Amino acid sequence: MSHQLAKIFDTVMLFAVVVNRKHYFFQTKTYQNDQINKQTDQMYTLLAICLVLHPQRIDESLHSMLKEKNYAEKMNKMSQGELAEFETCFTYACPKFLSPVPPSFDLGFGPQGGVEYANLHKEPLRLQMNVFMGEVKQQLLLPTIRFVYLLFSINI
Repeated sequence: MSHQLAKIFDTVMLFAVVVNRKHYFFQTKTYQNDQINKQTDQMYTLLAICLVLHPQRIDESLHSMLKEKNYAEKMNKMSQGELAEFETCFTYACPKFLSPVPPSFDLGFGPQGGVEYANLHKEPLRLQMNVFMGEVKQQLLLPTIRFVYLLFSINI
């Protein structure tokens, strides 16, 4: 997972640097301005998640942008281990997941069968959220393990 986080971090970082440097192009009002701003906010949210899970040095302009847009508060909550903040950030910034298989309406779904029709479209998101939160729980333990390792490996 650590190697994958490094790749994800590099990709998001590259995109963030390009958007940050070309931001003045987006200042004009166009019909796509809202879409561009939403995508930029999602990208900064993903960058905040990556920085919490895999801390690295980042460009100073990106660091100031994260502080300016109040992502520092979210990053502090996530670094303290608040899983609810990870969930809200992930649901906001993740792509919309689709199920590759259409639901089977013949297997007793509905009010009597247990699963409601109205929530079937959220099932792929829930599955991805479970996988992501499992990885987050594993990654949040690493700083504690590193600290204990360093504590016991110091020669006095």
